[in-house]
Amino acid sequence: MDTIIIYKEGESLKEKLSMFRFSYQRKYRLLFVKHYQQLSSILNDVDTALLYYFKEQIDQNDRIQLKSLGLNYPNIKVSLCSNTSNALAAWKLNLFHFLEYPVMSDDLLESYKRFVTNQGGDNRELVLKNDGELVRVPFDNLCYLQASGNYTIINLKQDKNIVLTKQLGTFEDITEQDLNINRVHRSLIINLKNIKSIASGQVHFYQCAKPLSISTALESKLKKMLLGS
Repeated sequence: MDTIIIYKEGESLKEKLSMFRFSYQRKYRLLFVKHYQQLSSILNDVDTALLYYFKEQIDQNDRIQLKSLGLNYPNIKVSLCSNTSNALAAWKLNLFHFLEYPVMSDDLLESYKRFVTNQGGDNRELVLKNDGELVRVPFDNLCYLQASGNYTIINLKQDKNIVLTKQLGTFEDITEQDLNINRVHRSLIINLKNIKSIASGQVHFYQCAKPLSISTALESKLKKMLLGS
C-alpha cells in the first residue's frame, strides 16, 4: 500500500484534499500533517512515502527541513508545492518533484504517477480478452484508445487495432500506470510517447502511416502537454 502525506505547517489540508482520488486501482493511505514534529514521527514508521510539502514561500528553516528530510529519509520522495521562484531551490535540494502554486489536481496526480513509476510501477502492459483469447499489449505499443459509442478502438503501432465492447472509462486505470498515457478528451486516451508530430489537426505516430484527426483545441492542448507547459 502506498503512503501519501500532505504536509502544511499550521494548517490541515484534509478538508480540501480528502475527497481527491489519487488512484482507482492502487491501494493507498492518505495522511494529513500540520506540524513538522508530527511529520518526523510518521516518517520514522514508514519505509517509503510520497510527501507533498506545501509552502508558498520557503524560508531558511524550510530549506533546513527539506535538506534534513533528504538526508535522514532517503526513501521518502518529496514534492515541493510552492511558488515558481522556489523551483531552483527544489532542484538544488535534489527533491523528487516541484509543483507550482496554485497546485491543481492534475499536478498532484502527475506527481503520484511519477512516484508509482519510481517504485517500479505496475505491469507495463495492457491485458485484454479478445475473441476468447488473452492478448498482452505492451504500453510502448499503444498509440491511442478511442471511444466509439459503447466500443473502444485500441490503436497500436503498425496501424493495427483491437475493437472491444467496452467503454473507454474501463481503460482509464492505465493512465495511472504510465506518465505518458493520458486521457486528453472524454473520447480519447493517448500515449504521448508515441507521438511523432502534430500539425494541421492531425497527430502522426511512430511506426504508423495513418494519422489521428483532432480538433484545433485538442491540438493546442497536446502541444502544451508535449512541451511541458
